[in-house]
Amino acid sequence: KGYANMAELTVGLAQYFAFYNAERPHQSLGYKTPASVYRSGIGGGALIADKYGGAQRELEAA
Repeated sequence: KGYANMAELTVGLAQYFAFYNAERPHQSLGYKTPASVYRSGIGGGALIADKYGGAQRELEAA
């Protein structure tokens, strides 16, 4: 989609981010939305996969 100016672009991106995080289910989150996972606290830490060795480790919260 084309945007006429920066203000229109900003509004369009804000609307898309709201949809992406609050309405669109994500397969990697068990078909939950990122917002619902964040609010519930079940996201708890990202699991990082080592693409070279196949090992996985949990990323600790900063």
